[in-house]
Amino acid sequence: MWYINRHMRLHTGEKPFICPHPGCDYRSYRKYHLTRHELNIHSNLRPHQCDDCDYASKTRSALRQHVATQHSSEQNMITARQKRRESLMEKQFKAKADQITQLTQELEHMKTMI
Repeated sequence: MWYINRHMRLHTGEKPFICPHPGCDYRSYRKYHLTRHELNIHSNLRPHQCDDCDYASKTRSALRQHVATQHSSEQNMITARQKRRESLMEKQFKAKADQITQLTQELEHMKTMI
């Protein structure tokens, strides 16, 4: 039933979610919209990092636009994909290595108890 109440706010104009930042008059009918507003407008976080340069953006769409205008060649797109894949593989490898290290330490500890 909550979704009907949320949908009805569209028709009634009710916007119960108010931006807490002084001087900002933004209001929203959905909490998610307020959260997105706070991150995009009032935050300095730029979590979306370009794989090919130092550019970082607040939104994924801004990063996509940057890549399309600044790094539009096919070779750059392939390089970016390779970097992401290599980074993921490195993380997975490190996680496995950490598991092996932990198991080895536990085994050595168990040997001392025998």
